[in-house]
Amino acid sequence: MSQCVNPSCLHENSPTNKCCNKCGTRFLFKDRYRAVKYISEGGFGRTFKAIDEQRLNTICVIKEFLPQLQNANAIGKATELFQHRNKCKVMFSPPAICIVWA
Repeated sequence: MSQCVNPSCLHENSPTNKCCNKCGTRFLFKDRYRAVKYISEGGFGRTFKAIDEQRLNTICVIKEFLPQLQNANAIGKATELFQHRNKCKVMFSPPAICIVWA
């Protein structure tokens, strides 16, 4: 299965598709990472289980930044916190898990 990461779609598609049947969003990030399942959503955005198609379909995670804020200063701070939080996850994640920012 391929999971659309378009915030207004999230349609589940066939794993052979190159783009979403419903909205047309392309599936591969950096011609390599494919979201396969929606995991969760929080204050900063969404998390998807993914596979790295150039690394023997290794399981990884895609974090999609979608702040729920309107104020430019608040968005700047949210961006900073999102980046810091994910750098910490990379330092402490198990070696078999790759975290992707796309």
